[in-house]
Amino acid sequence: MLELSLTNSLRPADAWWRRAIGILEGSQPDTTCRTDGRLGRDWIKQAIAFEEGLAAAKTHRERMDVADRNPGIWLAKFIYEQQAPNGQALRSAIEARILARQTNDQIAQCLGCKPDVIAAYESLFFNVRDRLTNVDFITHCVIGAPAARAEDEPLCRVWKQFGYRAGPHVLEAVLGGLAAGQVVESADDVSEYLDVVTAETVKQKAAVAAATIPVREKTSFRLIDAHSKSVKAGRNASRAGQQLESLQVGLQQLLEAMPYKFIGKVEEDKLSEFDRNAAELRTEELQLVAVGYEIPGIELLKNLKFPEPPSGP
Repeated sequence: MLELSLTNSLRPADAWWRRAIGILEGSQPDTTCRTDGRLGRDWIKQAIAFEEGLAAAKTHRERMDVADRNPGIWLAKFIYEQQAPNGQALRSAIEARILARQTNDQIAQCLGCKPDVIAAYESLFFNVRDRLTNVDFITHCVIGAPAARAEDEPLCRVWKQFGYRAGPHVLEAVLGGLAAGQVVESADDVSEYLDVVTAETVKQKAAVAAATIPVREKTSFRLIDAHSKSVKAGRNASRAGQQLESLQVGLQQLLEAMPYKFIGKVEEDKLSEFDRNAAELRTEELQLVAVGYEIPGIELLKNLKFPEPPSGP
């Protein structure tokens, strides 16, 4: 009970829905203003009534009547329970927009439903609006801790990060593309439009890549490459071209800040002399020599030779 109580500021985002199901199953006490707040109590009672109505319905017509009486909860639950990839993406987009502080009306317009659907979804399945200022809770408990990310980072989590950290305009760019919604009025504008789409699509993908790839020595090259491509694509776009200079400066600073060297093909003569010696380099020593570092005591290793074979019979 205490886990789902209103007094627990770390309660799950779907606490009110779980309270309703728990009450129906007998594992949770009845809802009160003290345990759930006035708003929570009202939503829990609506959810209980909806579930009881569905359980009592014997025919398809009766189930449709229950859905007609509770359209917001019915569609919100339908969205919440979707397991197909497109259903999960839709659910994540709604949650990202809630984290981006968009209103029910704004989200409903994007989804193509009524605002009461979003109100029901937010209240019963993603109730976080009153805790959006609790940065650590949202980051670690609602979205997911950045430290736990891997290269297969779910894209839906990236949407939520962008929405929460940067707001609806950046989220719109990540979800739908920076140039989405622009209608080309003339054939003369097609080339310019395609330039803009190319540049901004590359920037979009580079931003998503930066949010999903863990920054290590190897993956840093991939980030630099993605950033470089976005800069090159921006040269051909009139609007994107205005940002070219700042992007180039940022890339240069990134390169200068890296604590390791960029190297080309390893020179064979740096390592070949050790193949003839009695001592072999360890892996870490091999790497240091390959990039030009001087290892203390390296001359001693070079002078270690195998003894000459005996000359006599």
